[in-house]
Amino acid sequence: QSIHMAHVASVEVDTNLFFSNVVIETSGGSEPVRCYGHRKRDAVEMKRLINKYQSDYYGPNRQSAHV
Repeated sequence: QSIHMAHVASVEVDTNLFFSNVVIETSGGSEPVRCYGHRKRDAVEMKRLINKYQSDYYGPNRQSAHV
């Protein structure tokens, strides 16, 4: 499944004893994307990268598409 970063509403990391799961919720109301069985550091890095991309995308230096 593919989701544009603009449609990601939240990213959660659920850490278990051995592995971590990542849950990505969308703003479109569809079912969340669930990814199972990651190492904790990989799951945390996935969340960090998505959050960073969104911060960069929606940040104060973003250029308007209608210039």
